[in-house]
Amino acid sequence: MSNRDCRFPLTSPGPNEPHLFCGSPAVNGKPDCAAHCTLALPARSDHRSATTRQLSIAFGKSTAKGG
Repeated sequence: MSNRDCRFPLTSPGPNEPHLFCGSPAVNGKPDCAAHCTLALPARSDHRSATTRQLSIAFGKSTAKGG
C-alpha cells in the first residue's frame, strides 16, 4: 500500500489473520477513497440534525416546523 491508497479497513481480523484494506485511490489529503470518506465521517450538518432529532425524541419534543 502507498500513501495514495485508501486505508479503510475491510476486515476485523482475529489473531494471526491479516488486515485487509480497500486500496482504491485516496482523496487528496485524506486516508480514504471518496466512498469511504462519506462512511467514515458523516457531514457535520447531518450529524447535528440527527443529534437534534434524537434529543427531541428523548425529551418528547416535536422537531416539525411550526410545532
